[in-house]
Amino acid sequence: MNIRLSSRVAGLILCFSFLLQVISCNGGGTNTITVTTVSGPSPTECGGYDWKVTYRLASTTTGGGWIVQEIFRVKDVKNCDNTVKEAGTKRFWEAWHVQTGKDYPNTRDTYSINYDDQFAAPDIASSKGYRDVRGKVKFFANATLPATMVQNNPDTFAGILHSDTLQPPFWNSDNATDHNLRVDWNCCDSPHSHTCRTTPETSGLNIPEEESGTMANNDSLAQLIEAIPLWTKGYSDTETKQLISSSKAIAKYSLDDIRRGVASFFKTHKSDKKAIDNLSKVYLLLRVIFDVPQSIERKQAKVFGGWDHPSIEERAEVFNLLWPLELKDSKIQVKGTFSGYHGIIYDAVGEFDFFKAKFKTRKEIR
Repeated sequence: MNIRLSSRVAGLILCFSFLLQVISCNGGGTNTITVTTVSGPSPTECGGYDWKVTYRLASTTTGGGWIVQEIFRVKDVKNCDNTVKEAGTKRFWEAWHVQTGKDYPNTRDTYSINYDDQFAAPDIASSKGYRDVRGKVKFFANATLPATMVQNNPDTFAGILHSDTLQPPFWNSDNATDHNLRVDWNCCDSPHSHTCRTTPETSGLNIPEEESGTMANNDSLAQLIEAIPLWTKGYSDTETKQLISSSKAIAKYSLDDIRRGVASFFKTHKSDKKAIDNLSKVYLLLRVIFDVPQSIERKQAKVFGGWDHPSIEERAEVFNLLWPLELKDSKIQVKGTFSGYHGIIYDAVGEFDFFKAKFKTRKEIR
């Protein structure tokens, strides 16, 4: 009888211990998150949007923790003849660390930016369909992330954040804050039609940010980066020639100087209204000056921004680090088109350092 009682007591103690862990992990269910619009969603006629938000806890943390967001993204975009242009689903979990005594993610201070998350996608002329991004955000105090939830994960669009396609063992979406955006459009029929819905509602807000910064006149290398055409606005032979021309001029500098130029360019544009547009210039540049492979083992790949990348969508064993560029007869071509960006800022300097450590510079740029 005493043995039975001891077993029962032990069981109750284990249950109580587990309950305490759950309460601790979930912050007692009291430290809720508010999602606030910084800018956007700026919907455009044919499916485009650009929405930046911040996350803030109801109270400062006493022991730190993680803001975790489950993302489920669906896109169904068709050409006017009903052939598929873009389609697919993606689900993953991403996490922002919050330090003790803070009520917002560390990344805001680390990168000196005014937002925590961004959903963005371009207009697609002569198309119809919808894009749906559903996020559930919750704070977990004193949580330990699983070993598979890593930064620069090539399986997700989270870039510099810790992320995973596997659900964290402590994940509980009860009382999570919704962070959703859906756009529907038809630019095939006349008149065109489009709608944009967000949670939380933005009530038609399109809060402007600062316009693009300007480079210092004496920062010649950063000025050369400035001359590269925006990848997000489309590339023809003309833009590709300018990319090659600017890259050749930049490649004459030492790698230390190039890194300083990239850092200066990043500092100027990281918080402006067209940050992703402008940083797309560096995204292309690094793939021109470094001899980046078109095929690398997935476990060796790293991503540093939330670019919609076909290798992330496909989950193949190999990863195309060179994308959106291609080599044809040793000539560089821009073949991949910009289809969206979802997540925190692109860490251009981090990707530079990764490429420098892993690959040689290109012997000839043409």
